[in-house]
Amino acid sequence: MIDQLTVFKQDGTRQCDPDTQPRALSDDADKIAALKIKVVGEGRRVRLPIAGPEACHAPTPWANVFDIDGAGLSRTQLFQLAEIGFHLWGYETAPQLRAGGSDTPFPLDLALAANLLAGPAPPDRIGELVGHHLRVYKKGDPITRDYRRDRINFEIAPVTGAIGRIWFG
Repeated sequence: MIDQLTVFKQDGTRQCDPDTQPRALSDDADKIAALKIKVVGEGRRVRLPIAGPEACHAPTPWANVFDIDGAGLSRTQLFQLAEIGFHLWGYETAPQLRAGGSDTPFPLDLALAANLLAGPAPPDRIGELVGHHLRVYKKGDPITRDYRRDRINFEIAPVTGAIGRIWFG
């Protein structure tokens, strides 16, 4: 289990619009706390280390960043964070860049993090599959790439019709 995660949400400011004010750190911290997730320390306003489009009314590269307690964090909480606009911070900081980089090659989204970092394993008994959405397809068929945590997928071998793979998502 992960002890601590860093999450961010862009602060709501817009390019070419000097009247927009950044959303208060306390507002975002309260939204995180409402999900029964503990914010560690204080949040901070950080410029994202990515280039975005330069266009009036497009979001600025500024974000509210928070460290959260990862102990006991559930998949549901991570999905809820994603639903309210938070992302997992995976960018290298200046000290990491000077030290030769980190183990994080790209920023992960929270839905992926939910599956990698938290919560119970998927059901392993047939009786526990009741209530899940079902998708059956033949190997090689085009399928959507949308992630649905409540969906079980059965991949069927085209020639034999046997179940080749079962997976969630």
